[in-house]
Amino acid sequence: NFISLKVGYRFTPIASKYMYASSVFAVEPSWGIQRNIGKHFSFEVAPGYAFLYAPQDNNYGGTVTLKLRIGYIIF
Repeated sequence: NFISLKVGYRFTPIASKYMYASSVFAVEPSWGIQRNIGKHFSFEVAPGYAFLYAPQDNNYGGTVTLKLRIGYIIF
């Protein structure tokens, strides 16, 4: 079991002047589990909640997050 904290910032896109998207600052705490399935597979699930802030609009928000990962272990 693990806990994690992801912090990020998405800049305003410059590729298209017709696309509206403001910059967003995000903080995402989550709790997860990681397990091996047999000798060659791993499984991870991490639910969390992302707190969002758009400084240009002075808007706050949030969203539920879920990370699912299945991996193959070579060695």
